[in-house]
Amino acid sequence: MNATAVKILSVVALSSVKHTMGGVPLAIGLFGGDYFWVVLCTSIGGMIGVGFFLLMASTFASTLRKWFPPKKDKKIFTRRNRFIVKIKRNFGLAGIAFLTPWFLSVPIGTIISYSIYKDRRRVFLYQSAAIIFWSFAGGAIGLIF
Repeated sequence: MNATAVKILSVVALSSVKHTMGGVPLAIGLFGGDYFWVVLCTSIGGMIGVGFFLLMASTFASTLRKWFPPKKDKKIFTRRNRFIVKIKRNFGLAGIAFLTPWFLSVPIGTIISYSIYKDRRRVFLYQSAAIIFWSFAGGAIGLIF
C-alpha cells in the first residue's frame, strides 16, 4: 500500500469517530495545504461513522435493555426524560447534528439523535449535512491559521 492510501485511510478512520477535533487536524497535517483532500477525506470518514453507528444504535439499545432491564414501577418524569425533552425542544435534530462533529463525538451524537428521532434516513441526512459543513469550515479555518 502506498503512502497516500495510508494517509487517506488514517484520516477516514479517525474522522469516523472524532471528526472535527481529530480528523480535520490530522488531514491538515498530512495533506498540507490541499483543501480538497482535507474536505473529501473528513467528509467521507464522518459519513461512514454516522452510517455505522446509526446501524449499531438499535443493537446497542437492545443490549443495554438486556443488561439493565427496566424497573417495574417506572416514573413518568425522571431526570433523563426531562433532559431528553429539553434537548428535543431547544435544539431539535438540526441542533444536535450541528453540535455532534464539534462538541460531541460522532458515535455519541448519532446514538443520541437516533434515540430521540427514530427515522434513520432523516438522522443520517442531518448528521451528514453537519459533517460536510464542519469539514468545509474546519478545513478552511485550519488552512487559514
